[in-house]
Amino acid sequence: MNAGPVTLTVWGCRGSLPVPGTHTAEFGGDTTCYEVAAGTERLIVDCGSGIRALGESLMAAGPPETLDILLTHPHFDHLIGLGFFAPLIARKTRVRLWTALPAERVLEALYRLYSPPLWPVMIPGNFPITVEQIPESGLARDPFRVGLLPLNHPGGSIGYRIEATGRCVSIVTDHEQGDAAIDAHLTGLVRGSDLLLIDAAYSPEEYPQRKGWGHSSWPGARAIGQNAGIAQTLIVHHGPGARDAELLRAERALADQGAFCRFARDGMRITL
Repeated sequence: MNAGPVTLTVWGCRGSLPVPGTHTAEFGGDTTCYEVAAGTERLIVDCGSGIRALGESLMAAGPPETLDILLTHPHFDHLIGLGFFAPLIARKTRVRLWTALPAERVLEALYRLYSPPLWPVMIPGNFPITVEQIPESGLARDPFRVGLLPLNHPGGSIGYRIEATGRCVSIVTDHEQGDAAIDAHLTGLVRGSDLLLIDAAYSPEEYPQRKGWGHSSWPGARAIGQNAGIAQTLIVHHGPGARDAELLRAERALADQGAFCRFARDGMRITL
């Protein structure tokens, strides 16, 4: 095992629906998928449409025998890339799909999404994938230690605090701010992270019309990063209607306020 510097690669940072096109070329249109690597070891978070490009990269480099994927929750935008994940479909890689929510809920979602009439071949029964339960104490996959971040989202969602080689990345998607107790608990759990990825699907103007949908606004996401003393905050889960020009304006406005806060882009890689 080679556990070198920790890197975070963004394979998909869009929320709800893939939106390819010229108006999303800067920030990307693929839905949620993140890779945290320490040397040759890796963990994947979510298998939205962005996992397709990750799969192609792995096939070109030589796919691993096994791969651990942490699933935040089984909404379809976090699962829709699984049927196009080449190492799994080619049966080159055995996938362990980990969940801190009830495993039977994830299995039910997979069977519904990846079986006729919605999909030609049932994935759980025909490809090398298992659904595994993460204990409340977290998960250890050397060199990674994974802690759980309970979030505020319809149906439940779990973020992940991933530590390796003295570095820490916290991934918080999907989360709606506004519950003081949950927000305070989350802020405490992510404190000490070198990098925070946090859901902020809406502009401040959009949020009042979407309250209760399970997502946050840009200023609220920045505030959690600031309150937790995080050096680098990366806003993720961009709404499907958010165009490049709008996100660029919002990013500049946050920077003008003195916050080290950026908006994630597909293909971005950060080394810690």
